[in-house]
Amino acid sequence: MKINYKSSQTRLAILENLSAKYSSNFLKDYYLIGCQHLLPSTHLMLRSCFDMGLRPEKTALLGKCYSTSSLTQTLMKEEGIYVCPSSTQFDSHESYDDQFRNNISVFLKNAIEKLKIPPNAKLIVLDDGGELIVQLNNFKLNFERVIGVEQTSSGYHKLADIDLKIPVMNVARCSTKLIIESPMIIDAQNLAITKAINTLDLSPKRILIVGNGALGQYLKQSFQVNYDVTCYDKIPYLSDVNEEDLDIATFDLIIGATGNSILPSLRNSSLKEGVILASASSSDREFSASLLRKRVGKVDNCHTDLHVNGIHLLNCGFPINFQGKDEDSVPLEKIQLTVALLFAAICQGISTKDLRNGLVGLDRASQKIVLDRFYSLNQSNILQSKKEQIKLKHVI
Repeated sequence: MKINYKSSQTRLAILENLSAKYSSNFLKDYYLIGCQHLLPSTHLMLRSCFDMGLRPEKTALLGKCYSTSSLTQTLMKEEGIYVCPSSTQFDSHESYDDQFRNNISVFLKNAIEKLKIPPNAKLIVLDDGGELIVQLNNFKLNFERVIGVEQTSSGYHKLADIDLKIPVMNVARCSTKLIIESPMIIDAQNLAITKAINTLDLSPKRILIVGNGALGQYLKQSFQVNYDVTCYDKIPYLSDVNEEDLDIATFDLIIGATGNSILPSLRNSSLKEGVILASASSSDREFSASLLRKRVGKVDNCHTDLHVNGIHLLNCGFPINFQGKDEDSVPLEKIQLTVALLFAAICQGISTKDLRNGLVGLDRASQKIVLDRFYSLNQSNILQSKKEQIKLKHVI
């Protein structure tokens, strides 16, 4: 049954299971600031937090232009949540990472002022990409207690090598997210890429996937049914081809799944005429998209498919599964697994005494609650999930 997000009474079933373990005042002393995709799933997670004592007027969020739903933004504001105006900001001729770093700097200052966060505050920092935690980590922290939560692999890698002054719950690398969420995201990306190439009347035959991590592996499985797929990774044993033998001029479609820039400008000339570029990771960094966008006039819509000097850049170089719609690209019935893991991480971080600074793993008990409820709600998908269940039973 489709979840009615617009109803103020709507909650997500998995989060309800988790919240039943805690009192209605569990979060009443906390403030929350976050960098998140402003989509229904995020908002519904916050509603469960409000049921446990967090207040909307003690909550501030910064979204990303490519994943901000105008409906969600409106409903959040109506409920009293502070939503940073730069959540929809986009300059097509600038690197989004540079823009976003500046946005976070302004957001942090404004959030602390607007929420009137006192020096002795208890604070939850909910991050997607690591930059919010990095910048907060450079502050002279004098809050009573700060708990960070990071949900992406790119954010995890950004935080892994710095001296963190706070504990950060590492949702990004928990087994449940890597094994269960990845195929759901890939299904959405597969649909978006297929729709784009059909709309543009293109007929790619050879696909190169760059990055053979969790996303890359599932991308290969998804696309090799209908295409000739090669996977390249800088780690040799993960790669189908050696770097010296990689001829990018032979591929019709290149999918970036590394979280980093994979095609510096000096290599763009090696691309095949008519090649399609699609990002499966974060921001617009996979193909140094701002350099390509500078070759055409400025565009206002960050979801525009561009044709630049014989190159088809899908979705302006942003992650292909975010299409500027008012719903999550994965149905709420399924994507609630991800926000439930974030919710579980918040609860674990607050309820654990003497939590050490640095990255902290999500406990197995919480993951099991999330998984059991997820499978019970998605009975029709149990057969397709057998492989994932076999993987998980050894780690949870």
